[in-house]
Amino acid sequence: GDWLMVCPVSMSGWTSRPVYFPAGTWIHFWDESVVVSTGRVQTVPAPINVIPVFVREGGIIPTISTRTYINQYSKGLITLDVYPSTAQTSFNLYEDSGSSMTYLTGEFATTLITTQRSASAYTVGIGARTGTYPGMPTRSWLVNIHGVGSLPGEVRRDAVTLTRYGSA
Repeated sequence: GDWLMVCPVSMSGWTSRPVYFPAGTWIHFWDESVVVSTGRVQTVPAPINVIPVFVREGGIIPTISTRTYINQYSKGLITLDVYPSTAQTSFNLYEDSGSSMTYLTGEFATTLITTQRSASAYTVGIGARTGTYPGMPTRSWLVNIHGVGSLPGEVRRDAVTLTRYGSA
């Protein structure tokens, strides 16, 4: 997609590798170091146990729990890893049953997710899900906001500010 850049090492013995970074701000997925690029090649560390992965600023990365086979469905939790930018970015999450062709006849759902940061707040918007499909689970969300030096100002779902809970 537009937000992830995976840079595998393809030469035996390499512990670093050259990477072309398109113009913009890129965040290292594993250690959150930042690369600001005007569109140039930079050498990045690539130890044998870490594949260099970078996220473009503004990225919204949804994930579900690990599945051991395709029809093993998520319990409903979607984790969002967001990397807010000063420009609002969005992602349209698409879902279907994953086990039939009924998406061709309109049996699917989408959810619009947005994020933006300002001088005083980080905002993540999770819109109402539209559409339906067989076996559609109730969704819950875990939002990880990266690059934040303090707690976000608010988190909204369907334009309603959610309750903030402390971490364990």
